[in-house]
Amino acid sequence: MSQTQPFKKPSSTPESDPNQIESGDEPIASLRSVRAETEVKAILAALKRTGWNRKQAARLLSISYRGLLYKIRRHNITAA
Repeated sequence: MSQTQPFKKPSSTPESDPNQIESGDEPIASLRSVRAETEVKAILAALKRTGWNRKQAARLLSISYRGLLYKIRRHNITAA
């Protein structure tokens, strides 16, 4: 049987942005930052499409109304 090696975190991350991981010459975005950015874009698109009707936007995104409110607060999304 083969044993699996434990996951090791990168030994160093850039000081300027803790959500970046260095890969050779260029830093790449972490999964967390990519997910947050994608989530914000989807929420904004749904809100714009529904005229900022949060209940309809939640339905469009297939999430609960309370879940949408939580994400709006977490990402500090406001109508500009």
